[in-house]
Amino acid sequence: MWVIIAAILVLVITAVALLQVYDSYKSGNTQMASQGLQQQVGQVVAVILNTYAQNPNLTGFNGQVARQIGALPSSWTGNADPINLPNGGTVTFAAVTQGTAPNPNAFTMTFKGLGKDACNALGTFSLPQMVSVNVNNGGATFVNPAYGQQGTWPPVANTVAATCSANDGSDTVVYTIMG
Repeated sequence: MWVIIAAILVLVITAVALLQVYDSYKSGNTQMASQGLQQQVGQVVAVILNTYAQNPNLTGFNGQVARQIGALPSSWTGNADPINLPNGGTVTFAAVTQGTAPNPNAFTMTFKGLGKDACNALGTFSLPQMVSVNVNNGGATFVNPAYGQQGTWPPVANTVAATCSANDGSDTVVYTIMG
């Protein structure tokens, strides 16, 4: 009888240990995917800014142009807006005008259909060239005061986390970036 009880206890302890290992593995994978997405976005922005460094007129800029200039990672699929992200969701590019410039001098990256982890990763990501980060259509908006507007910068992680939805695939993050 004691042998059966001991065997059951060993099985329970093993199951609990395996669940903890799985949770750690899952958490590590999520964190790696989030960091990878942030790194990819940083590289995309760098290529776009380098391409338009001599002439920041972004008239006609969109996902097709971003693909043509080699700004998009190969894991981001599609040749025109919307571009599909590897872990779900899409990104769309558009030229916009900031301030009194005669031509579009900035661009937006609109990420849609994001899960909570991707929303948190992108919502807390910032670069000096970013004018603003908007999470879930104004649920949280962070404005870089370096571009003449008052605001909170960089994005606040707790605010972003509270704004990102628990419903995977329903979050949106919009960056406005100076060209």
